[in-house]
Amino acid sequence: MTKEEIDRHEKSIIHNAEAKIYLLPLPIVSENITEICSIQTKKGFIRLYPPFPINEKSEASAAFSEIGIPTGNRTVSEKQFISESTVTGLVAEHDYKNATWCRGFRIDAGKEINCQVILNILIEQIAQYTY
Repeated sequence: MTKEEIDRHEKSIIHNAEAKIYLLPLPIVSENITEICSIQTKKGFIRLYPPFPINEKSEASAAFSEIGIPTGNRTVSEKQFISESTVTGLVAEHDYKNATWCRGFRIDAGKEINCQVILNILIEQIAQYTY
């Protein structure tokens, strides 16, 4: 490595940072994104990683067990529970070729950065262009 490459690498290291992993409420269908977005703010450095798949089948193996499903006409009047003899797993898939169903998301940032605000803005932007 050249001196310039070493200097660039050392500058890209985020000191005193935490890696935070989130489970997104709705999936992002992603086509092999490999770039990491690095942002310098007044409070510090933030690194946003591409969304990644999680083990949906494991998560969904009992997605509806012991869950009350709301019922009613105009307002929820009661909750119905699914019979124990009923299959309660759920797996949903997309039909986009060369794309992955992603709900995991990673942000590296210093402790002084409010990652929840960043994640909320990101989800708002994604929702704006996908719904």
